[in-house]
Amino acid sequence: MATLDSIQAKIAKLQAQAEALVVNKSTVVLNKIRDLMDKHGISVADIDAHVGKRRGRRAAKTAGTAPVVKYRDPKSGATWS
Repeated sequence: MATLDSIQAKIAKLQAQAEALVVNKSTVVLNKIRDLMDKHGISVADIDAHVGKRRGRRAAKTAGTAPVVKYRDPKSGATWS
C-alpha cells in the first residue's frame, strides 16, 4: 500500500514534469510566432495597433454585481427592476 508521503512525492514529480512540458510547448509556439512575424515583417507594434482598432468588442461586465432593485412587492417581498 502506498503511503501519503510516497503519493505526495509522485505528485510533486508529475507536477514538475507537467511544468516542464508547458514551458517546452510555449517555447516552441513562441518561436513559431516569432518566425512568422519575421517572415511577414510584422512587429509587436503592428499587432498592438491592429488590436486597438477592433470594433464591436464590449468590456466584460463585472461578475457578481446584483442589479439595482427598483420595485418591491410589500406583501411577498418580490423585487424587480
